[in-house]
Amino acid sequence: MKFPCWQAPPCPIPMRTVCWLTGLLPGGTPPPARAQSRSVLERMETALQRKGMTFAHVVRTWFYLDRMLEWYGEFNTARSGFFNERNVFAGVLPASNGHRTGQPGRRGADRRGPWRSNPSPSE
Repeated sequence: MKFPCWQAPPCPIPMRTVCWLTGLLPGGTPPPARAQSRSVLERMETALQRKGMTFAHVVRTWFYLDRMLEWYGEFNTARSGFFNERNVFAGVLPASNGHRTGQPGRRGADRRGPWRSNPSPSE
Protein backbone atom coordinates (compact mmCIF):
# COMPACT_ATOMS: atom_id res chain seq x y z
CA MET A 1 0.00 0.00 0.00
CA LYS A 2 1.38 3.43 -0.94
CA PHE A 3 0.93 6.58 1.13
CA PRO A 4 1.28 10.19 -0.01
CA CYS A 5 4.32 11.93 1.46
CA TRP A 6 2.15 13.90 3.89
CA GLN A 7 0.30 10.91 5.35
CA ALA A 8 1.95 8.50 7.76
CA PRO A 9 1.18 4.80 7.44
CA PRO A 10 -0.55 3.21 10.43
CA CYS A 11 1.93 2.29 13.14
CA PRO A 12 2.38 -1.50 13.10
CA ILE A 13 3.76 -1.49 16.67
CA PRO A 14 1.06 -1.51 19.35
CA MET A 15 1.19 1.18 22.03
CA ARG A 16 3.49 3.46 19.99
CA THR A 17 2.92 7.07 18.99
CA VAL A 18 4.00 8.16 15.53
CA CYS A 19 4.76 11.80 14.79
CA TRP A 20 5.24 12.38 11.05
CA LEU A 21 6.67 15.85 10.32
CA THR A 22 6.76 17.18 6.79
CA GLY A 23 7.01 20.50 5.00
CA LEU A 24 9.21 22.18 7.61
CA LEU A 25 10.99 25.10 5.98
CA PRO A 26 13.20 27.86 7.40
CA GLY A 27 11.23 31.00 8.19
CA GLY A 28 11.68 34.49 6.80
CA THR A 29 14.22 35.66 4.26
CA PRO A 30 16.64 32.93 3.21
CA PRO A 31 19.66 33.23 5.54
CA PRO A 32 22.99 31.43 5.01
CA ALA A 33 22.88 27.63 4.82
CA ARG A 34 23.88 27.04 8.43
CA ALA A 35 21.19 29.41 9.75
CA GLN A 36 18.53 27.82 7.51
CA SER A 37 19.52 24.38 8.74
CA ARG A 38 19.37 25.52 12.35
CA SER A 39 15.96 27.10 11.78
CA VAL A 40 14.51 23.86 10.39
CA LEU A 41 15.95 21.82 13.28
CA GLU A 42 14.43 24.26 15.78
CA ARG A 43 11.06 23.99 14.03
CA MET A 44 11.34 20.21 14.20
CA GLU A 45 12.10 20.43 17.90
CA THR A 46 9.08 22.69 18.52
CA ALA A 47 6.77 20.32 16.62
CA LEU A 48 8.10 17.33 18.56
CA GLN A 49 7.68 19.14 21.88
CA ARG A 50 4.02 19.83 21.06
CA LYS A 51 3.55 16.05 20.97
CA GLY A 52 5.57 15.47 24.16
CA MET A 53 8.63 14.24 22.26
CA THR A 54 12.28 15.18 21.82
CA PHE A 55 14.96 14.30 19.27
CA ALA A 56 15.63 11.21 21.41
CA HIS A 57 12.35 9.85 19.96
CA VAL A 58 13.33 10.44 16.32
CA VAL A 59 14.25 7.30 14.41
CA ARG A 60 14.50 8.63 10.83
CA THR A 61 15.03 11.93 9.03
CA TRP A 62 15.07 13.02 5.40
CA PHE A 63 16.55 16.42 4.58
CA TYR A 64 16.06 18.00 1.17
CA LEU A 65 18.76 20.51 0.21
CA ASP A 66 18.50 22.65 -2.88
CA ARG A 67 22.28 22.98 -3.26
CA MET A 68 23.46 19.70 -1.77
CA LEU A 69 27.12 19.89 -2.78
CA GLU A 70 27.49 23.55 -1.78
CA TRP A 71 25.53 23.33 1.46
CA TYR A 72 26.18 19.90 2.92
CA GLY A 73 29.17 20.96 5.03
CA GLU A 74 27.26 23.87 6.59
CA PHE A 75 24.16 21.74 7.06
CA ASN A 76 26.15 18.97 8.74
CA THR A 77 27.91 21.48 11.02
CA ALA A 78 24.55 22.95 12.06
CA ARG A 79 22.98 19.53 12.64
CA SER A 80 25.97 18.23 14.63
CA GLY A 81 26.03 21.38 16.78
CA PHE A 82 22.30 21.15 17.39
CA PHE A 83 22.53 17.46 18.28
CA ASN A 84 25.48 18.13 20.63
CA GLU A 85 23.53 20.88 22.42
CA ARG A 86 20.57 18.54 22.93
CA ASN A 87 22.74 15.54 23.87
CA VAL A 88 21.33 13.51 20.96
CA PHE A 89 24.71 11.82 20.37
CA ALA A 90 24.45 10.22 23.84
CA GLY A 91 21.57 8.04 22.62
CA VAL A 92 20.64 6.22 19.45
CA LEU A 93 21.11 8.52 16.46
CA PRO A 94 18.28 8.76 13.97
CA ALA A 95 19.02 7.33 10.55
CA SER A 96 19.27 10.26 8.16
CA ASN A 97 19.37 10.98 4.46
CA GLY A 98 20.23 14.16 2.63
CA HIS A 99 18.71 14.65 -0.82
CA ARG A 100 19.47 17.18 -3.50
CA THR A 101 16.22 18.61 -4.76
CA GLY A 102 17.75 20.60 -7.62
CA GLN A 103 16.85 24.00 -8.99
CA PRO A 104 14.82 24.68 -12.13
CA GLY A 105 17.08 24.71 -15.16
CA ARG A 106 19.93 22.83 -13.44
CA ARG A 107 20.87 19.20 -13.96
CA GLY A 108 19.28 17.21 -11.16
CA ALA A 109 16.11 19.28 -10.97
CA ASP A 110 13.16 16.96 -11.23
CA ARG A 111 9.70 18.42 -11.71
CA ARG A 112 8.07 15.24 -10.43
CA GLY A 113 9.24 15.65 -6.84
CA PRO A 114 12.20 15.71 -4.49
CA TRP A 115 12.16 11.94 -3.97
CA ARG A 116 13.94 11.43 -7.28
CA SER A 117 17.19 13.36 -7.31
CA ASN A 118 19.15 11.48 -9.99
CA PRO A 119 17.48 11.75 -13.39
CA SER A 120 18.29 9.10 -15.93
CA PRO A 121 20.58 10.07 -18.86
CA SER A 122 17.61 10.04 -21.24
CA GLU A 123 15.89 12.94 -19.43
